[in-house]
Amino acid sequence: MPAVPLRNTHDRFGLVAQALHWAMAGLIVVLVPLGVYMHELPLSPRKLELYGLHKSLGMTLLGLAVLRILWRLMDPPPPPVAGAPAWQNRAAGAVHLALYGLMVAMPLSGWIMSSAANFPVSVFGLFTAPNLVGPDKGLEDLAKGVHFALGLA
Repeated sequence: MPAVPLRNTHDRFGLVAQALHWAMAGLIVVLVPLGVYMHELPLSPRKLELYGLHKSLGMTLLGLAVLRILWRLMDPPPPPVAGAPAWQNRAAGAVHLALYGLMVAMPLSGWIMSSAANFPVSVFGLFTAPNLVGPDKGLEDLAKGVHFALGLA
């Protein structure tokens, strides 16, 4: 089996694109059920610990999404499959764009929700992300609804 090139080729995605894809997929598979689970827990130290983990993983996802977008701009993907109908290529492009939007909007809405609630977003205890907005109960509720809806999406 030949080695996977670092960069995309005409025929396949490169190692960097694949690694970013699967790291993000793994995080999403963990984050969504974790968010549902921790939300249902009664207030306790364990719930707060899980919220901290959820926030750290969410910020990691946001960072990887930004890296993935930058990498895609620097290393375009292989072309669409030859012979596919134009509508399928357009639909695939639209879905791809929507997924990128979700991968950025979901963690951003959580960060805004935490900021508006005046709860710091610590990333694995290494640093605290700056608040994006000041305390605002109305904005917190809006961001919470958006975060939930994006999670369903």
